[in-house]
Amino acid sequence: MDKAEKINIGKIVLDDETNKKFLDFDNNRDMFCSGNKEDYYCKIYDYVRKIVYKSRNAGEMILNKFFVSNIIRLLKDDILIVNKLKEMGYLELLHYLITYQDIINIIKLGEYWPYSEEDSNIRKEAVKLLENQNKEIEDFLKLIDYDNKIKELLEKFKVYLKSEGELREDIFLELDLIFTTAHNIPKEYVDLYIKNIINYNKVPSLEAFRNAITSLISNYAKEHGTFCYTEICRLDFGTLGSYDNHVISISSSNFNLFFLGQLSKKQDLFDTIFHELTHLLQEKNYRSDFLSYDYILMLKDFLLTSTIEESYLKKNYMSLTQEVDARKNGHIETDNYFLSLGIIPRTNTLKKIMLDKKRNGNDYRYLNGKEYTVDTLFDEKILQIIDVLKNEYKVNIFEEYPIMKLMFHEDGRRKTTLELLKERETTKDIQTRSQIDEILARRKISKENCIKDLEELILDNTLSIDKTEYIRRLNLLLKAKERKKLLVKLKSISLSLKDLSRNFLIFLAELEEIEAIITDERIDMILSKRENKKQKIDKL
Repeated sequence: MDKAEKINIGKIVLDDETNKKFLDFDNNRDMFCSGNKEDYYCKIYDYVRKIVYKSRNAGEMILNKFFVSNIIRLLKDDILIVNKLKEMGYLELLHYLITYQDIINIIKLGEYWPYSEEDSNIRKEAVKLLENQNKEIEDFLKLIDYDNKIKELLEKFKVYLKSEGELREDIFLELDLIFTTAHNIPKEYVDLYIKNIINYNKVPSLEAFRNAITSLISNYAKEHGTFCYTEICRLDFGTLGSYDNHVISISSSNFNLFFLGQLSKKQDLFDTIFHELTHLLQEKNYRSDFLSYDYILMLKDFLLTSTIEESYLKKNYMSLTQEVDARKNGHIETDNYFLSLGIIPRTNTLKKIMLDKKRNGNDYRYLNGKEYTVDTLFDEKILQIIDVLKNEYKVNIFEEYPIMKLMFHEDGRRKTTLELLKERETTKDIQTRSQIDEILARRKISKENCIKDLEELILDNTLSIDKTEYIRRLNLLLKAKERKKLLVKLKSISLSLKDLSRNFLIFLAELEEIEAIITDERIDMILSKRENKKQKIDKL
């Protein structure tokens, strides 16, 4: 086959008429250069592989409307039905088609559509074409029952699943060969493959290991009721992995370090994988109707980093609640996964988690030189957050994240303590009541909002519940000077109603008790200082 034939290979793949004639090869030999049909197929595999990898690396698609249709036609009308070439050859071409489909999904989810022209019609056509290609591939995979074909290929290895020992070299190489083209590999076979790589130092081929990792991630996501795609690519220096909208990106340098053979490098890769998978599950949970307050803080941090200036993310990255949680779960899930494979993980996991929590697990955030708690900054920025989500992301915060309806009014006003207590009093739903209790017990509001809530709560005479505990909690958030200011204001208000008078006395008694504690602490501190001075003098 000479160089001129490469033009024909491109036409076979990308030109509809040439593809049809190629399928009727015997009656159209004069169109093609010397060589038999099997030679052409080998060249087609290579051509398609180059197109797919070029597309992945450039982050662009080959927007030819015949590309997917013609590959499917070659697979369905000729290779599968007429020639029935070797199974692995068939799977090889199918492998690149599925990889192409993954690229479509990754670009679609990341909204990195091709064509940056302002002409919206061109953009719409590009989007429509890629979505049609995606559906065409999906329909074809269902038609040939692809997932079951992979299971049938792996059936011969079922006997080794319960084996505790190492696979023979020839058995491992056969498994590795299947993994080079297989997608959606069942969990038990992925585990068998990875176990032999880590525990017995088997050397995988690069493409086979890539498919094992993408299957591991996809299986984990599916087990937790969601989905995820994987790309291995260049990331910013120092970035091991990232997650965004159902796509996990793994640094190619991090991926390649795995092949150095050191256990610590192997664990680093899996730490990254389970770290990013934690972010996937976090985002799934954000959309729940009810959340623990730890998750509410994660959601607030997530929305703050998504909508306000980029400096916020850089300044606070290590302390963000979702990052602390992902680092912790990344370590724990990696250890659990290694244990499930019969591999003894590192021994310092708990120490690493505790040290990270001590260093970074604080509730303070910094923006433009000011210090905030997550709650107070979110309350201050809520209108900006609502606006950015609506205009830039086309997202209604109250529809996307139902928990926000419980904490804020639709105009962005936060719900006061009194308003939440009234909702608690009127609802019969036990989960809602429990959610309100946790919000009131754990949220931290600004001093100004705290004073407003206290004033509103003390002066209210509509609640039938005992408000003492709620007044005490708000009281603890104020300094003595701030409490006194509120008392002066309350004294200037007419307290003719008995309920108001009773609530005021509760507040006053609580204030006196707290101030007495503060006074005792000051006395203890003074005495302690005196004792220290005396000891120094005695030594002299």
